[in-house]
Amino acid sequence: MDTLILLGVVLILGILSSTFLRRVKVPKVVGFILVGILLGPSVLGIVHKEFLEASRSIIDVALAFIAFLIGGSLRWSRIRNLSRTIFSVAFFEAEGAFLFTSAVLYFTFPLLLENPTTLANWQFYLVLSLVLGAIATATAPAAVLATIHEVRARGSLTTTVLAVVAVDDSLALFNFIFVVSLSGVILGYEHVGMAEALITGSLDIFGAVAFGAVSAVVLMLIEARLPRRSSKSILTLGVLILVFGMAREAGQDGLLAVMMMGIVFANFCESFDEVYEEFSEHLEEIIFTFFFVLSGAHLDFHILVVVPILTIAYVTARVSGKMAGAYVGAALSSDEVKIRHYTGLALLPQAGVAIGLALSFSSGPHVEVLGNIVLNVIIASVTVNELLGPVTLKYALKKAGEIKEETL
Repeated sequence: MDTLILLGVVLILGILSSTFLRRVKVPKVVGFILVGILLGPSVLGIVHKEFLEASRSIIDVALAFIAFLIGGSLRWSRIRNLSRTIFSVAFFEAEGAFLFTSAVLYFTFPLLLENPTTLANWQFYLVLSLVLGAIATATAPAAVLATIHEVRARGSLTTTVLAVVAVDDSLALFNFIFVVSLSGVILGYEHVGMAEALITGSLDIFGAVAFGAVSAVVLMLIEARLPRRSSKSILTLGVLILVFGMAREAGQDGLLAVMMMGIVFANFCESFDEVYEEFSEHLEEIIFTFFFVLSGAHLDFHILVVVPILTIAYVTARVSGKMAGAYVGAALSSDEVKIRHYTGLALLPQAGVAIGLALSFSSGPHVEVLGNIVLNVIIASVTVNELLGPVTLKYALKKAGEIKEETL
């Protein structure tokens, strides 16, 4: 089928499904993903693999756009009173998911999975558990942002969740770098020390942050000379796509760079509100529709049948770790009951970053069998998390009283 016809079908069915599901109080993100799964290769096959490969650039543009909006939501005037809570919750929910998922899977794997390698059992199961635990840290910013914007949520829980999601990306990357280096030592093929690997990873994170900040400054200097709001919006969109691509080309985290660009731009540029309004009114809905339908089409629904118990174990352990960690982090830093009780529930969505890390591990040396298992578990779990995550997020925001009545 022609590419333009497919793009039209994606846009039309995506928006119709979201409109229908909104009437039954289901987040529209779920509708987008379900349409994608239905149209994708694993069900009807209308959206074929060649089209998905060709649409990779659309997904990357959407990711860059979403990362910029996440960064833009972190205005110091809004998060100043919650800064201690944000960093405490982010640290404990991320490391809680990492440790809890790793521990649960280490004791679950021997019951469900045979060791098909020449490695000792403890090596095989420990590496699998640690890698999946590190990936469990990541939270998908796209589903969180889309759901929050849909229900027009506002309040301390909303601000905390958006900020924690922004921090999650760097914590997930740091955990993953640590675990991959440790795995090399466990498997006996890593010749680079953990300290060196962590220093390199830290420099990559710092480089992405610095590049994003400098790009924001350059953007502000140029925009100051542009009189029209539409011109500023187009320039901003072009720069954020450019920054995402250049950071990734340089081996840095493109999402982190664009998030930092959004943070600096939102806090120091007077025209940010104009640009944000243009994005919200004219671009946001279209980009969300394309992104989530195409993301849903990438998900392989059949994998859920292949690794059902492992998927349940991973999802349950990750959710438990995030909820327990978020509760502890909030209890240590905040008096607000709703942040303690509901932040963890809001952090279930997981997508692009998790799959990217799984792909990165599976393409590494000496880990073919391990990598395939990790990739299958993550793809299956992402399917579940992306469908359940927006629902639990909306529930958390509703219980916290941060959703406007007309959007319920």
